[in-house]
Amino acid sequence: MRRYLIRRIGSMLLVMWLVVTLAFATLWLLPGDAIEAQLLIGGATEEQIEARRESLGLDDPAPIRYLRYLSGLLHGDMGRSLLTGQPVTQIIAQQAGATLELATASLVVATVLGLGLGLLSAGADGSVAGSAAKWITSLALSTPIYWTGIIAIWLFSVVLGWLPAIGSGDLRHLVLPAGVLGFHVAGSIARVTGAGLIEAKSGDFVTVARAKGLRADALWLRHILRVGLLPVITIVALQLGFLLGGTVITETLFVRRGIGRLLMDAILDRDLPVVQGVVVLGAITYSVTNALADLLYALADPRLRVDG
Repeated sequence: MRRYLIRRIGSMLLVMWLVVTLAFATLWLLPGDAIEAQLLIGGATEEQIEARRESLGLDDPAPIRYLRYLSGLLHGDMGRSLLTGQPVTQIIAQQAGATLELATASLVVATVLGLGLGLLSAGADGSVAGSAAKWITSLALSTPIYWTGIIAIWLFSVVLGWLPAIGSGDLRHLVLPAGVLGFHVAGSIARVTGAGLIEAKSGDFVTVARAKGLRADALWLRHILRVGLLPVITIVALQLGFLLGGTVITETLFVRRGIGRLLMDAILDRDLPVVQGVVVLGAITYSVTNALADLLYALADPRLRVDG
């Protein structure tokens, strides 16, 4: 187990370093000058633009800027916004609460709905309920989230008038975005749940348990569910990383505060340090949640435990 833990942490750190490096290279080495594009709109002179670049250290060679950025990350510093001059960590922290709220609510909806659909598709295979569960799962996986969001706004806000369409406020403002986002995330959870349970049902241990006369309900609880639901740990953790990393389409569609909306505005404003900060945060979130999921999976499945 110790060797597995060391390998997993090492892999996580390597992925995080690669993402940070790619984010730096992609954003800062692309053609164009974000500082010049911003200041020219306000009528700044060439001397003022150059002074601004020098004050931010943007006229230094790329390797020096890269090492400075890595050093800043190790100390929790992601740089400053080119637009407002605020620390990027502070800007992200101001939006993180709204995204965390939406991510938590969406994950609850997705987990409950996904497990329910997966259990129906596997346990009631061939029945009307099982076919309906498979159809809903395919719908969640195949339809674009913006399309589902527009339909939900039209139905529940415009036609029925039950829920507000946009904004962040009380619980009523959270229902639609969390429901729409949770529905789409549920598709992946349902697909993995159904596949895992169907595979578990065909295992030799199930045949042996049936031969011993074990009742159907006990067979599902003691054997099929314990084995079939193991892959769900990984998919739920991956979806949590996606949700915490920022839900751009959902927050934009429902006009909500959050990291996804911040990323969209920063891209439009060419505020590269903010864009880079959000990308790095998403990579760290993905890596940490995925590593934790793998560790939980290893603890739950003795076959993955390696003594070292």
